[in-house]
Amino acid sequence: MKTLEDEVTESETSKFHLWLEKKKARMHAHPVLKHLYKPLVIAVGGFCFIAGLIMLVTPGPGWLFIFIGLGIWGTEFAWAHRLNQRLKKLVISLWHRYVAWREKRKPRRQRVKHSLKDVPVYFEPVPRILNQDAGHTFIR
Repeated sequence: MKTLEDEVTESETSKFHLWLEKKKARMHAHPVLKHLYKPLVIAVGGFCFIAGLIMLVTPGPGWLFIFIGLGIWGTEFAWAHRLNQRLKKLVISLWHRYVAWREKRKPRRQRVKHSLKDVPVYFEPVPRILNQDAGHTFIR
């Protein structure tokens, strides 16, 4: 199992991260794009972040969009990058704790499954009466 530091540093040296750094350096070398980059990062990151907040109370992947928005802001703002790294460490540690809890709980779940095999299940279907006049089905 990887340590938290390995997973965080692996994400910072990924091919996508290196590709993004090249594109960012190219944009800053261009006289017009360097002035458009920061407002574009603020707008796109803010849109993703606000959409994530909205999706927390409506159906959708809210936390994913919040992390995407912070990741976009993290390309330009140090505070967003630090916050994103802290949250990433927290989520990874919670995930590892959850996996360990599931592994510890697995034998107990299997014991419960095996103990329920011998319990008889009684099922009596509910009789239905068809009213011929109105064509409705009533449950008695």
